[in-house]
Amino acid sequence: MNSSTSSTAFSNKPTSLKTSFSEKLILINVLLVGCKGNGKSHTGNTILGQEAFRVTRKGGTEKSSLYSSRHEVDGVSRKVTVVDTPGVSQEMTESEFEELVRAVKMVPEGFDAICLVWDYDSSERNEEKEVQVFQSLHRLFGDGLYKHLVILVTHAQQENIPEFIEHLPTAMREIAKKCHDRAIAFENRNKMANHEALRALIEHFKMSIRGGKYTTSDLSPLCQIPKGEELGIVLVGKTGVGKSHTGNSITGTKHFGISDKAKSETQKCEQHIREKDRQITVLDTPGVFDTGNVMDICEELCRIVTFFPDGLHAVVLVLRRGRFTREEAEVLRIFQLMFGESFHEHSILLITAKDELTSSEKEYLGTAPEDLKNIIEKCHNNCVFFNNVSNDETILRMQLVELIRLVDDIVNKEGVYTDELFEEGKKEMNKVIQELTTDKATECSWKDVTKAMKMKARDTVTSRNYNNTGLFQRIQAKLQSVWDRIKSWSWTLW
Repeated sequence: MNSSTSSTAFSNKPTSLKTSFSEKLILINVLLVGCKGNGKSHTGNTILGQEAFRVTRKGGTEKSSLYSSRHEVDGVSRKVTVVDTPGVSQEMTESEFEELVRAVKMVPEGFDAICLVWDYDSSERNEEKEVQVFQSLHRLFGDGLYKHLVILVTHAQQENIPEFIEHLPTAMREIAKKCHDRAIAFENRNKMANHEALRALIEHFKMSIRGGKYTTSDLSPLCQIPKGEELGIVLVGKTGVGKSHTGNSITGTKHFGISDKAKSETQKCEQHIREKDRQITVLDTPGVFDTGNVMDICEELCRIVTFFPDGLHAVVLVLRRGRFTREEAEVLRIFQLMFGESFHEHSILLITAKDELTSSEKEYLGTAPEDLKNIIEKCHNNCVFFNNVSNDETILRMQLVELIRLVDDIVNKEGVYTDELFEEGKKEMNKVIQELTTDKATECSWKDVTKAMKMKARDTVTSRNYNNTGLFQRIQAKLQSVWDRIKSWSWTLW
């Protein structure tokens, strides 16, 4: 983080910055945001009255930076602090998201204004990009953004601003309306014109004193990953509904294999972990649950109960929007009959292809087939929609936060799911660990080994052959005893 303090060019002309403050404002904090190439850094230099931020023609700044300067107005010295941020892409990247959060944290006491920088010459032509960038900013900053938002228009004169706002495309004009048309022109090369722009900006600061400052506590909680214990989630569903893609969205990686073909890319259980902000272990299952092959299903159930020896936090049934059949629900039916009615307490329905919705989620569910409504009710209305196509970090985080909150609520109410089959799975896992340890004389168990050993053991579990194990025989006997009920059940049983 860079910082400097110096007398600015404007301090020599206090009369051009006269204000009618009833209170003496000493500190002014400004956060600059917007698209790449709109002139944020140049505008920051204009506000500070010095070449503090590096101005580049291509790429723009990659890191948030902070500089301060002093302005003397009506005999009162005011310290102005400006934080410049990287330009936001049409789909906000993870690094851009993290830099914006870091920028807000740079000034713990908060910001008087969040300045959205538009370019008079190009922003109107780039309407779609400008609107999508603002939507990403709104998702991150929350509704508190509007109270502190000021639009700074570069390469413009103040007398042209009303006409500029009036002729903006509809979506951009709505943004201006939501911040009560607080728009100020900054030419950045005309010092005299910028004196007036600075005075207008200071007038806004005068009004914002009563509204408080924007701080980290104002960041939208919908984008903040809840802290908590490690979570264990298993993804189940038919081939082609987007289980692996969902696994990548949850872990924030591209580790789960994705295929456009009808044949499943996932041929066996596969695990990956979200390491950042909240540890989440995700087990993706192959499409064996829709094949009707009892032996294959037994094999995968063995892997699931062994993989989570301490129990399972949630089983996530993945469906694709607009594609729901009886066979889709059979997967959940298998788990219910194998693990008991209470297993529904730990079940979550996740519907992919949210990006294809033409109505709200609530409206979609309201018009869903009764069969699907019955499943949702059986899962205690634990339902979440996922957009696995978007690369926008705010969209990815918001849907992940919703899923994590559902899982946390389940665990807080019901605890971690475990039963005698999971206890058998723990014994099987301890055998795996004993096989992997170099010290055969020392008895090792799941609770005693390191994180690295647990990862290695789980990798072994995903490819282990269970056919001759006692766990397999127990699961096979139980599955065969309920198989006729699985294949003959009617929707009314739900």
